[in-house]
Amino acid sequence: MDANVAYHGQKDDALKEIAAGGSDSISVDDSGAVVNNQAAWKASPLFGDQGALAANASYVGSIDGISQVSLTNTAHAAVSHQVTPEISYALAADLSNSEGPDVQSTLIQSSQAKLTVAPRFGERVVTFTADDTLALDLMASPNAILSKAGAGVSVPILTILTTRYRFDWEWDSVPYFGAPAPDSNYRNALGLTLGGQGLPITLTTEYALSFGFRGLRHDGTLSVSASLWKGFALAGSLSVSEYDLNGAPAYPFLASLNGSYSF
Repeated sequence: MDANVAYHGQKDDALKEIAAGGSDSISVDDSGAVVNNQAAWKASPLFGDQGALAANASYVGSIDGISQVSLTNTAHAAVSHQVTPEISYALAADLSNSEGPDVQSTLIQSSQAKLTVAPRFGERVVTFTADDTLALDLMASPNAILSKAGAGVSVPILTILTTRYRFDWEWDSVPYFGAPAPDSNYRNALGLTLGGQGLPITLTTEYALSFGFRGLRHDGTLSVSASLWKGFALAGSLSVSEYDLNGAPAYPFLASLNGSYSF
């Protein structure tokens, strides 16, 4: 059984939307006895200011079981602001917990921040991004901390060619797989995108080098999308990696091909 309700505000209202809902599922055996009951509920308001400033929040909870009950709760809040056409930022925070006889009790707090600066130089726009994520497990003793930070830049060389570079740093307070002490992991990624200006094909490629407590790793990706005859399009991708797995080199890969037609 599901029940949902939503309110949509007017164009000039600060409250753009609010929604709430719930569901309940009951399982019975052959004799008609109830063997399990699952229930979930949610609520999510959305606020806005003519597109320049937006804020949203959500809460999701669930309960599972009859005599032995497992409970989970997740709360989320976020705000984004387009300060100027060239500068924007976004902030978010999450708090989640789970407890019950069959699950590990957790209370995890996380926060995210992102800044985007996109100055225009003539017809070209150079995009700089910086972001940070911090997660804290409050039930761990001592508290477990995971921090991730990154920065990137995208530079159009030609009207049909764009280069990009991104650096990511990760630090975990819990030693990785029995390591003697907490350590860092680093990732460098360099990519190219060829497309736009009426070209029927878009080609994107990227190479990433990672090293640190997760070990040395190489990743390469290639994707191609093409608009073909009368609404028919194809998209394909290939990703290949190389890293050490249990003392031996591993070379996993993934290839995909998708077609679509627009009527």
